[in-house]
Amino acid sequence: MLALLGFLWTHGIHLRAQSPATTVYDSVMTNIRTIQWALAGDTVALRNNVSNLLATMQGDSSWPDINYADRSQTNWLPIAHLDRLKPMVLAYTLAGGYYYGNTQLHQRISAALAYWYRVHPTSTNWYMQQIASPQRIGILLILLRMGKVAIPPGTEDNLLGRMAVEGGRPDQPGSLGSGANKLDIATHWIYRGCLQKDSAVLSFGVSQAYYPIVQTTEEGIQYDLSYQQHGKQLYIGGYGSVLLNGEIGVALYTVGTRYALAGGQLSLLSRFALQTYLAVIRGQYAHYNTMGRSISRTNAIRQAGTQWVTNMKVLDPAHAAAYDTAISRLSGVQPAGYGVRPAHTHYWTSDYSLHIRPGYSFDVRMVSTRTLRNENGNGEHLKGYFLADGATNLSTVGGEYYNIFPAWDWAHIPGVTAPVLSNLPLPAAWGTAGTVAFAGGVSDSLYGVSAYAYADNNYSINTSARKSWFYFDDEIVCLGANIQSTASAPVHTTMDQCLLNGAVTVLQGGQVASFTNGTYSYNNNLRWLTHAGVGYYFPGGGQVRLSAGEQAGTWKSINNTSVADTVRKQVMKLWLDHGSQPAGAAYAYILLPGKGSAAAMQAYDTTRIRVYANTDSMQVVQHRTLGIWQLVFYKAATFTAGDMSIQAEAGCVMILKGVGTTQVTVHLADPAQQLNTLRLRLRLPGIAREKLLEANMPAAPYRGSTLRLFVHDQTPDYTGPAPEQRVYAMADAYVNDGATAGTNYGSATGLVIKKDNQGYNREVYTKFPLPVTDSAAISKVTLQLKVRNANTSITTTSWQVRYVADNSWTESGINWNNKPGSAELLATVDGSVAGTTAVFDITAKVKQAVGQHDPAISLHTVSTSRGDAKTDAAFYSRENTDSSLQPMLTFYLKSGSTGAQMRAPVTVATTPALLSWVVAPNPASTQLYITSARSGTIVLMDAGGKIWKRVTVSPQVKVSLDVSMLPAGIYYLKGVGESAYPVMIVR
Repeated sequence: MLALLGFLWTHGIHLRAQSPATTVYDSVMTNIRTIQWALAGDTVALRNNVSNLLATMQGDSSWPDINYADRSQTNWLPIAHLDRLKPMVLAYTLAGGYYYGNTQLHQRISAALAYWYRVHPTSTNWYMQQIASPQRIGILLILLRMGKVAIPPGTEDNLLGRMAVEGGRPDQPGSLGSGANKLDIATHWIYRGCLQKDSAVLSFGVSQAYYPIVQTTEEGIQYDLSYQQHGKQLYIGGYGSVLLNGEIGVALYTVGTRYALAGGQLSLLSRFALQTYLAVIRGQYAHYNTMGRSISRTNAIRQAGTQWVTNMKVLDPAHAAAYDTAISRLSGVQPAGYGVRPAHTHYWTSDYSLHIRPGYSFDVRMVSTRTLRNENGNGEHLKGYFLADGATNLSTVGGEYYNIFPAWDWAHIPGVTAPVLSNLPLPAAWGTAGTVAFAGGVSDSLYGVSAYAYADNNYSINTSARKSWFYFDDEIVCLGANIQSTASAPVHTTMDQCLLNGAVTVLQGGQVASFTNGTYSYNNNLRWLTHAGVGYYFPGGGQVRLSAGEQAGTWKSINNTSVADTVRKQVMKLWLDHGSQPAGAAYAYILLPGKGSAAAMQAYDTTRIRVYANTDSMQVVQHRTLGIWQLVFYKAATFTAGDMSIQAEAGCVMILKGVGTTQVTVHLADPAQQLNTLRLRLRLPGIAREKLLEANMPAAPYRGSTLRLFVHDQTPDYTGPAPEQRVYAMADAYVNDGATAGTNYGSATGLVIKKDNQGYNREVYTKFPLPVTDSAAISKVTLQLKVRNANTSITTTSWQVRYVADNSWTESGINWNNKPGSAELLATVDGSVAGTTAVFDITAKVKQAVGQHDPAISLHTVSTSRGDAKTDAAFYSRENTDSSLQPMLTFYLKSGSTGAQMRAPVTVATTPALLSWVVAPNPASTQLYITSARSGTIVLMDAGGKIWKRVTVSPQVKVSLDVSMLPAGIYYLKGVGESAYPVMIVR
């Protein structure tokens, strides 16, 4: 309560003394009223506003310029009625104010509230009925409780009743009951609980209001401290701002009561405010990448308000100095870099990277199969289709993009590589998932790398590229490789498109020139360019294009609810032209914030940065001055430079520091968030012998986050490839819904997979025998499905493997109607073309099953996206005679283990009695011995049915079978008319 008193004292308002008999309802309402009065004050502006509102009111206490029959989804006109009542109610209830207790004002307020209830305006937007209206009414009624004369009790009861009926519940399912939406609904439950003195309603409202202050994998504050709303959609701005301000409001309301915010929830709110929300604001302007569809609203990115920060000082006095620093920036008293500390954060949950230095801020927004693109909703955000495809925001003073958006060329979003379309696709309503898994980054908290395997197979786009960003103190290195497109429009990579601020200066062919308008082309002869305090350096030249001058557009063109007036802006636009239908194009440019003059650019030491690789497989940059290596591996590959060599067994990103010393620090991450383990083979100068680094990658909810490791003399030496054992499917089939839901496809040579409309869905089931071994000896297990054929849009979907607990299904009996269920997701990979192999890391689940001595494991593979209905594919089944094509599990054993540690999954000590012969030994190495009770032929085949050996047996005669030349693995002995018997062959 003392903190709140201090806050209110600065506004000239004092809390009234409360008696010991004061209830919690009175305390909360007193806090609400005091805050409302403090923010309003008895100002001349308030008096004049109220006088004007009274003068324009009609006899029934409505206003003639409000269309009360309007039902619009956005810009709902009737809400203005309640908004106009608020200053009237504040003036009437503010003790000592000019209008305090005014009889005429009281009468008009009472009549206007009765009119609202009687007319009952409604909107087609649920938000207006469940949040906007009840919140406003609750505040009005709480303020009016302190009026000289109460409003008619019937009017208050009617309004409270409607709040209860139409206001919804904060615990309703879906987006309506999560994150900021949950908080907003819960807030008016608090108002109603206090007004009705209902402890159940009040307690429920408070608990639900504070419920979003928790780290979650659903909508809300994520484990990486980013914020998501409307599904897995980045919304640090917009809904994140709503949550922050709303929680601060509720916390202030409950100060001094048993409901006061404290402990871990207060700590989390503080961390989100300081480490995330303030971090994405440069000066007075938020990064547009964090704002979602709200960037299509006028003034949306300007965040100059400081009241919420002042309020956080009340709640979180331990960080008062940090809040004061933020207030200085937000108010414009100090420049954008005042008090800013260097930091780099990759928000792995939201595919978003933020790089901060006192002199600038830079971010990258990506989208993956795990997250959503920016939404189109309520007629807003009509042109932002590419806004999550590697969009970048570079700010030094802040405001570089302020209200540029109606005049923006939305086909040239900074950072994006895409065709220059005259008609952009409309963003999906309420967001849609990306099409690739590989989108992420690594961070050591100061430096970092972002990597994006961009691909969009929309029929008008059909473009892909390998894109990466390498972050240092003074430089951001931007690389692109293997740019492919079949789109008819030329493909460009946009470096920036911001408000023109002064002259543009270039170094072309050894000559320096400056200009403020015009369009220019540079064909491999532009060395560098500067504009507004930022340098752009082109180490390899390129087809650089530049325009400077007026661009025009309307807010209505990007937001149907806005005006159609033409907006004109002076804009600097800079891009690289890759031409039409590029095949393998590449680019490299370096951003140099702070190098804003010709002198600074000419003095810049270009040898500080060296780009070692920029290919489809890897992108590698060394900062020689800082002694930092940063590497992106898009797939298993080996990088070599001099006496240094790094081999990664799968796609990853990493930072190496201390190369050349006796201890190297490795920061490592998995952008695709698919790996349980990762092996790195490193030969590093300063460290004797080649080393093997086996990393256990972070598990959910930290998948994609950075792991820190060290390489030194004590790190295990690399002694050769890890021992491997392959296990082939013992049963496989696909199932099809609709008309063929009862049909079995167990004998098919292809395992068809597709997500489609009813009747056209196909899913794959596989079953594998499990070896008997010590699960601790297993380093990694992968499921490998060879792609036999795939349709043209296969890369727009991903494939998921799920665990099936029921092993009773059979290859010849399974169909869509009787298929076993699956719940546990094990791994996801991007869809891929014919001839490739889908590799799923399912280590954890298989190790668990082996540890439980399960004889077999069943897996369910499904597609995740219908796309344009051309995402079907087929894997080779075990019916193919070539075992290398069949579904298989590959077991990688830890260093020092041997294949002999794995034995066949035999559950009986001797050959089953139903067989007429006995085999020994099992497992075997070079020879099998078979004794039969009858004459006949016995074959030795692999899991795919391929016959490797054949032997003729006679009664009671032991015969030998040479298996010394066979690959290690599980095989099956089978006599005519008899069951197959598993045998493990080891080396």
